[in-house]
Amino acid sequence: MLNEKRVKQMARMAIFEKNESARYSRMLNISRKDYVSYHTVFGFIIGTILYTALYGGVVIALFCTVLENITMFLLALFIVLFFLGYIIFLYVFLNGIRHRAWKRFNAAKSKVKRVLEDYDTLEQIYEEEDRAKKPSQDTMIMDPSRLMNEL
Repeated sequence: MLNEKRVKQMARMAIFEKNESARYSRMLNISRKDYVSYHTVFGFIIGTILYTALYGGVVIALFCTVLENITMFLLALFIVLFFLGYIIFLYVFLNGIRHRAWKRFNAAKSKVKRVLEDYDTLEQIYEEEDRAKKPSQDTMIMDPSRLMNEL
């Protein structure tokens, strides 16, 4: 006869493994620091590309429409503003990415911890079933007269 509690536990664990195990398997092999650092480096690259494209678009739009006679001072001002804006943008952008990566890692670790607890629960269910199936020590000790009758 099937144990209903065991079946529910196994179904819940199978659903997790089917839907979410691939997403969390990478996180099990690395530390939190490495995971956050990876996302920070990736965010640095994406943020640099994004900021350069946006700033380049703004500068091109200004050159085409407003600024026909640009001076060296204005050019130097645009370069300084580019780097100041870049530093501020990266600081804010990378802090947001690090924060999200930290939260995602913690959420994944807690989910994996719950799955490991489910495995422990399932193991306890199996142990209880094994104990219920095994005869007790009292029934295993046979009466010597009964033993003689069986021979």
